[in-house]
Amino acid sequence: MKRILLCGALVATLAACAHDKISPAESILLSCDAFASGLTSLAPLRADGKLSDGTVRLVDQTRAVVDPICTGDAPDVDATVKNLAVDNGVRILTAIATQVLK
Repeated sequence: MKRILLCGALVATLAACAHDKISPAESILLSCDAFASGLTSLAPLRADGKLSDGTVRLVDQTRAVVDPICTGDAPDVDATVKNLAVDNGVRILTAIATQVLK
């Protein structure tokens, strides 16, 4: 599980670093992949009851912002705004997993 989390964090970092070298759409796609990896790593923790109600609400709120961007249903906003939103979602999931897996 830590390997998935680290992989997701690496993808997000690479997406941020390579922002000028890849298209905005590719950058968002990489960030969405990292977000999906974060959700995958948190799913068993949620199923095992290791996430508090507040943490589950935070994940749900984060998904409410990020999911439409990653599924293509988001309003037409600047690619930089989309990328920032998804990257912040990845950071939130990474922070949650880090705290739970201590």
